[in-house]
Amino acid sequence: MRSRVPRLTVAAGVVSAVLLLASCANDSGKAEPKRPGGGVDIGDVQLVAALTPFDRCEAFLDHVKAEALKRVGPYGLDGGGMVYAAGDMARTTDAAEAGDATAGAPVRESASAPTAAPAQTDAANTAGTGDDTGTNNQETGVDEADIVKVDGDRVITVRNRELIVTSIADGAPKVTGRVDLDFNADRLFVTGNRAYVMGYSDMPMPTPRGPVDGVSADIAYSGGGGAGLAEVSLDGEPKVLHRTTVDGSVLDGRLAHGTVRLVLSSPAGSSTLGFVYPTSEGSKAVEVAEAANRKLIEDSTIDDWIPHRSDGGAERQPLADCSDLYRPAEFSGFSMLSVLTIGDGGLASMTASGVLADGGTTYASTDHLYVATTSWGPIEASDDIDESRIARVGGEHTDVHSFSITGTDKAAYEASGRVEGHLLNQYSMSESGDDLRIATTTNSGWGGGVVDCPPNAECAAPVEQTAGQSRVVVLRRNGEVLEQIGMVDGLGPSEQIKSVRYVGDIAYVVTFRQTDPFYVVDLADPTAPKILGELKVPGFSSYLHPVGDHLVLGVGSDATDEGRVTGAKVSLYDTSDPVAPREVTTLAERSLDFLVAGDPKAFSWDAARSTAYLPFYAACWDVDVDNCVTTNGVLVVRVADGAITEIGRIDHNSLATVPGQGQDPGQPIPLPVPVPIEEPGSPGTSSDTEEIVESAPATEPGFAPDVMPYSYSPTITRAFVVGDRIVTLSDAGLATHAVDSLTQIGAVRL
Repeated sequence: MRSRVPRLTVAAGVVSAVLLLASCANDSGKAEPKRPGGGVDIGDVQLVAALTPFDRCEAFLDHVKAEALKRVGPYGLDGGGMVYAAGDMARTTDAAEAGDATAGAPVRESASAPTAAPAQTDAANTAGTGDDTGTNNQETGVDEADIVKVDGDRVITVRNRELIVTSIADGAPKVTGRVDLDFNADRLFVTGNRAYVMGYSDMPMPTPRGPVDGVSADIAYSGGGGAGLAEVSLDGEPKVLHRTTVDGSVLDGRLAHGTVRLVLSSPAGSSTLGFVYPTSEGSKAVEVAEAANRKLIEDSTIDDWIPHRSDGGAERQPLADCSDLYRPAEFSGFSMLSVLTIGDGGLASMTASGVLADGGTTYASTDHLYVATTSWGPIEASDDIDESRIARVGGEHTDVHSFSITGTDKAAYEASGRVEGHLLNQYSMSESGDDLRIATTTNSGWGGGVVDCPPNAECAAPVEQTAGQSRVVVLRRNGEVLEQIGMVDGLGPSEQIKSVRYVGDIAYVVTFRQTDPFYVVDLADPTAPKILGELKVPGFSSYLHPVGDHLVLGVGSDATDEGRVTGAKVSLYDTSDPVAPREVTTLAERSLDFLVAGDPKAFSWDAARSTAYLPFYAACWDVDVDNCVTTNGVLVVRVADGAITEIGRIDHNSLATVPGQGQDPGQPIPLPVPVPIEEPGSPGTSSDTEEIVESAPATEPGFAPDVMPYSYSPTITRAFVVGDRIVTLSDAGLATHAVDSLTQIGAVRL
């Protein structure tokens, strides 16, 4: 059984990426009051934004050196890759233990410097299985990177360092091929007979460097690991055609128009230069360390600041041409946010565009890719900002970059914008024509920041620190600016957004602190969005999915009126009257915790059968622990005629083994012993199924109580329908089940 631990959502303290927002005053110089209902006068909100391209590598290097020299000190830039300085000397922990390294000039590997659409269609309105890829995608026509993909009767998965192909043509799964990738894979795309796999490579070993101007030997890191990419042929036995390693980590990916786009975040400078820092507070140690760090920056080359790629172990080359790199007007750190494009030429011809900023949340329509980055602290003043035009406003904000991804050409930067607050996840964003709708929450009590005011404008008075609140903002592309044209706020005062879903011109927003306000927001007029209706019910939905005309399925947690979570909950909302939305029915369970709360892909909707597949952890919310279950699995529910009916559960207990025991991977698993459940209406039965079966715990193969003190229950992370079969994937293996009875057809360990 999974121990119940409070779930925390931790947002990384990333540096903001671009663009300047200012809430400006009216002609009198006074702050404009908010309109009744939470709106604001859009005429008094100005956006000043643009990314500046670098026309040559020298300009890029001059820029990053100048910014770094402003910020470097005896402890480097941000603490990465540092060494100690004691007295007149600086040294690493490793060097202190092993003794001084052999003297010699610093060794630095150098690579050559490189010379209006209709509203997006929600995938939930289709079959709900990601255009038959097996992935719960947000938008129709846009596939998302995932751990598993379906191609006809083939199921392609990545697991550890392997890509595995499994056939389900005969009903029961059978492994037909596998290939080693030479890196730890965690996601993939499949297009035609090609799979594009992404993951992370092993951390590199530090390489010794000689002394720097009297400072003892330190350690230079080669970048802290990288992302592994592979192109695999699926024509016959799977075969790796091309491998590439790139500096950084892949944040997310999308596949549209047959072209793969990957969002990469790459650290630079502070993780590659090998900064020193003093081991004592003596002025001499501080002076020596700072001088050494400044010298490292002054002597740095372009290769120290830009991400690189290495194809098949060949010499490292710059990932992008300097002419495809941009910088924001506001300093946003030394990390590089890159959008990689893999078109018809495959991985070998991959191209890249980069922005000097960090990366965060990714969303894409068929024509545009957006990357949002949240800054949680005050905005840093710089020489580019006239302090006479600085206003104190809330420092918590999100910057959004838009890239064009039409066709197969490299992603082209288009525009950027800024909104107040932070996003929950990718479902907080949605495109409609030239507009981007984005829902954010501002936390209470957070410090203010500084923002540059537009020229020839007087800024508003300081924003008072009030309780947190949420809003939906509409941004429209205007040249290189994503300009705010509309906004409605006042959603869930002092509460946090828990889920968002856009369906056409309607946004459904769930907030929560004690109860669940379910909001219906009208976006038909993007310049004047408004709240149509609100429903308060106990608990909250962590994921929303349209399941019919004006019907929305909510999956999340049940709670008391005081806000104490008491278990899992599935709700059906009726919004046919948007002014008065209703919770038609619910299904609550005190021994489950749905995976979709943290992973939207852990959900599948079979529209043809009006059935949802909900992977869950075993949990215990009941005071009486005897009522708790100890099996992880999939809850299968039918949503029809205003009711949510549990029709059964699926588990992978037949795949459970004690580590080191059991059958070899790839071998079929004996079917579990059927145990008919005879009570009508009990979990595991329904009027439309002939016989629902579940595995008998006593027959779990490989389970040895004397070796393992508890029964291991594999965690099913994906469940989806292919034809008349349900395919389930867990940390133990893959299984197929009859779609009508849920009976297991076959299973195989991976």
